[in-house]
Amino acid sequence: MKEVSGFNVVVIYGINHKGSTYNIVQELLKKFKNPIVTEFFLTSDKIQFCNGCYSCIFKGEEKCPHYESVKPIIASMLEAKIIILASPCYVYDVTGQMKTFLDHLAYLWMPHRPDGRMFKKIGVAISTAAGGGAKNTNKTMKKTLNFMGISKVYSYSTNVAACSWKDVKNAKKDKIQKDMISLNHKIEKLIAKDDNLKASLFVKFIFMLMRAAHKKNKNDSKDRAHWEKIGWLNDKRPW
Repeated sequence: MKEVSGFNVVVIYGINHKGSTYNIVQELLKKFKNPIVTEFFLTSDKIQFCNGCYSCIFKGEEKCPHYESVKPIIASMLEAKIIILASPCYVYDVTGQMKTFLDHLAYLWMPHRPDGRMFKKIGVAISTAAGGGAKNTNKTMKKTLNFMGISKVYSYSTNVAACSWKDVKNAKKDKIQKDMISLNHKIEKLIAKDDNLKASLFVKFIFMLMRAAHKKNKNDSKDRAHWEKIGWLNDKRPW
């Protein structure tokens, strides 16, 4: 396998404090060779709740009233090779801050205006819980990554049985270390494939389903115009 280094990684944390989820992400990042890392910590005052105004879908993402706050994050996602969404489990799901951010990605979902660059990226969803719910938390984040066209999304969730990282037992931390080494190896193998990274059957199915819908609905929507301009309504494909 060829050596991989110097690739862009963006991490979006669903909370501002550096707890167990943050520390697990850091363990994974340490395993990569010279990654170019950009991190965003979502806070309650940084990104406002989605208004449900449909401006991003009907008028364009730049018409979203919160466009300026989400623009830097989305720009980093589009430039990165690896996108990591990390959220602790709050009442069996992602934090409110993470859900608020995910709501602002709606226009990038395949039913609307997916960006072709997403189909060549690797996604990672990481979550921790003191008890249960971490797997369900990852499902929410993984769903968004898949519906934006990311074919390979790794999911790591764990019950740390503690409310803070310092209280996590050493045996558990050792297990996490080994898991991050394993996850690192899997991701680096994919990065080494580069343009040979294949779209998953799920992504292909949703893409073709949405393509058929846009071909049938010959309206003047921004979504259909996007698909037509790129050539996806003809023979061109993003993979």
